Amino acid sequence: MKNKVIAGITAVIMLCGISAGTICLTGCGSHAAVNASADSETPAADNISWELNAGTLTVSGSGAIEDFEYDEEDGKVSPWTGNSEITKVIIGDGVTRIGDLAFCGCEGLTEIEIADSVKSIGCAAFAKCTALESVEIPGSVEYLDEHAFGGIMHLTFAL
Repeated sequence: MKNKVIAGITAVIMLCGISAGTICLTGCGSHAAVNASADSETPAADNISWELNAGTLTVSGSGAIEDFEYDEEDGKVSPWTGNSEITKVIIGDGVTRIGDLAFCGCEGLTEIEIADSVKSIGCAAFAKCTALESVEIPGSVEYLDEHAFGGIMHLTFAL
């Protein structure tokens, strides 16, 4: 059963990867309503803090990493979008959601650690992180947006 789930996730990601090259450019538009209903009790983003040290970005606190937009005209842009110096992301215990476009375009990213407290991963959260080759999705994740890892052609998943 576990292999079927992994195969299904991989197939969805690969299919989305065909058109996901523009995910960071277009944002997630229609997916915002789906994400909001998936985690309707999202605490304010000011419960989240982060530190970048020697290529490792550690996000800690309690609650959700907020949703971001690609363009400042459309809303708030993630402070990490397109940062090629980030090689590792650690999502700490207490973080419940990885928001839309949070790490989109971090082309140097090779490793992600996701705490068991994470319940959902938003649209294009890790899209176009082209150096990423594998990711372990914890069993706590109830919602994984179909474009969460868009634009990454050779990505394998472990559950």
